[in-house]
Amino acid sequence: MDRVEALTDRIFLIHRGRRVLYGGLDEIKESHGEHIVRLCFVGDGTELLSLDGVEDVRIDGDRASLILPRSVSPDDFVRSIPHSLTLREITVVRPPLHDIFVRTVAGGDDEAA
Repeated sequence: MDRVEALTDRIFLIHRGRRVLYGGLDEIKESHGEHIVRLCFVGDGTELLSLDGVEDVRIDGDRASLILPRSVSPDDFVRSIPHSLTLREITVVRPPLHDIFVRTVAGGDDEAA
């Protein structure tokens, strides 16, 4: 799926003979995925575990990966990061097409219905 994302801007995916994803790559990611925020920081990362509006937090040493629901904008999230953390890197991305496809065919998204 990574190659598909790199080579195309329009997607038509079929699962068991049914269309499950169709449209522009950006459009699909916008409508099916939340934001993933990746941080590299200095400080006590456990403070990230108590932030409001975060679906999932994974911390590994000085790095964290957080999943924001659609209702939380990355801008609002960044403003809520504790001041006691010093950010070294921050990246905001949408979930990869593979994850969206798997969630859709597993019944976790309305598109496959």
